Amino acid sequence: MVEKLRLLIDGVLEPSLGFAMDETIMLCVHKSLVPSTIHFWSCRPTLSVAVETLREEEIEELKQRGVEVVRRHTIGPSFYADEKSIIFSFILNTKKLDLPENITELYSTLYQPVVRAVRSYGVPCTYDGLFYLGRGWKPVSQSGQFWYYDVLVFQGVVYLETDVDVPNRLNSRPREVTCLQSLYQGSVPKEDFIRNTCLKIRAELGVELVRGDLTWEEEALLKRVLKSKYHSERWLLYGIPPLAYGNLLIEVLTANPPTETCAETVENVKEAIKLSQEEDRIELRVWRRGEARPPGTFVSSGLVEAAKNSRIPAVTVNGILKFSRRAPSKTEVLESIREEIKKIR
Repeated sequence: MVEKLRLLIDGVLEPSLGFAMDETIMLCVHKSLVPSTIHFWSCRPTLSVAVETLREEEIEELKQRGVEVVRRHTIGPSFYADEKSIIFSFILNTKKLDLPENITELYSTLYQPVVRAVRSYGVPCTYDGLFYLGRGWKPVSQSGQFWYYDVLVFQGVVYLETDVDVPNRLNSRPREVTCLQSLYQGSVPKEDFIRNTCLKIRAELGVELVRGDLTWEEEALLKRVLKSKYHSERWLLYGIPPLAYGNLLIEVLTANPPTETCAETVENVKEAIKLSQEEDRIELRVWRRGEARPPGTFVSSGLVEAAKNSRIPAVTVNGILKFSRRAPSKTEVLESIREEIKKIR
């Protein structure tokens, strides 16, 4: 049976909105609320950074030069994009698709539709196996990746008719770039390139692409992701994400295997969440000591403290260690939930 992927094609988006959309889709694909998705979009002149720490002076200087700065969640070198570039995002549940297990092969497979689309303009180019697609040393495209559980976000930019003088003058750019129009010596409309790439996606990945839109669940989550993360200075300057996208995060750390006290703790926390009538605003994460965290997830400083000092079972509410070494009652957990919910309303 051929797997159906949703295809989203947007025009010029506000940059933080575009990157927040891709992260929102990732979260919803993980929850099986939506199918794996291919997203194409553009933005006004923007420098997208991943792991770098930024200074406010740097951001202000770039703004004065007409370049916005946004932090994305995919890992890789910073990249520039503008209205005549195309940003692509493959947001895929890898367990539902026939893809290579080897990471290098996987990334190469996903980049192949873009590589073949670029080569169809008579432009020879090579992929370095991780980030850059280019002719010689100059990239015409670059990518970044992020894993969230089994969901892979393979995201990047293709410089179609980009004014490359702008990014090439930026000190924040790791490499000098070129554009497809310059190498092809002709016009490269975005619509044509997207159509061309979609044909290659169908051929290379053996999938069906179905045009779609964001669901109401995605629209609602997108507002929270934007407000709590992409409009936050902590994220932009330092790369510090919110605990739970504007929701309340409860973490429980148990022994491995769980003891009776651990099991009672988890049960009481779940019951308290139901009694709070705030289930749609609460995210519960249960961790077993010593088990590896799934990709893309993290534990709060409160839970790290509990683990280091063997304070198990432990319960944190929005990163604050509330209970440890005993099973709190449903009433105690409920009071903590109501107290923290008031702070985030």
